[in-house]
Amino acid sequence: MLDWCQRVAEKGSFPDTILALGSLRLAKQFDRATQLLTRRKDNVPDEWHAVWANEEAALAWHQGRPDDAARLWQAQEPSVPVLFNRGIAELFAGKPTEARAPLSKAVEQIPEENAWHHLGLLYLALAEARS
Repeated sequence: MLDWCQRVAEKGSFPDTILALGSLRLAKQFDRATQLLTRRKDNVPDEWHAVWANEEAALAWHQGRPDDAARLWQAQEPSVPVLFNRGIAELFAGKPTEARAPLSKAVEQIPEENAWHHLGLLYLALAEARS
C-alpha cells in the first residue's frame, strides 16, 4: 500500500491522491501524509477543496493535534462531515454543550439507515449526558 501511495503522490489523479492521503493517515504514516499534503496543497482542484480541507483537519486530529484540527474544521464551510467533526472535536475537548449544535445539525442530515446517523446519535447522547 505504501508503494501505491508513493506512486499516486508522484503521478496520481486527484481522487487517488485523496485516497492515498487518507490511507497514509489511517496507517499512521503521518510524516508521509504530511509530505503529500504539503506537496499537493497548491494544486487542489476547486471541486476538491472541501474534501482536501477536511482531510487536512483529520490528519491533524489523528496526529494528536486536536486544537489544530478544531481550528481547521471551524474555518470550513458547514457540511455534514464538517459539522460531525466539529461536534466530535468539541465533545472530546470537554465542551459537551458546544458539541450538541453541530452534532444535531449533522445527524438531522444523515439518513436513519446510515450507520453514521446512529453513531452521531450516540455522540449526541454522550454530549447531552455530559452537559
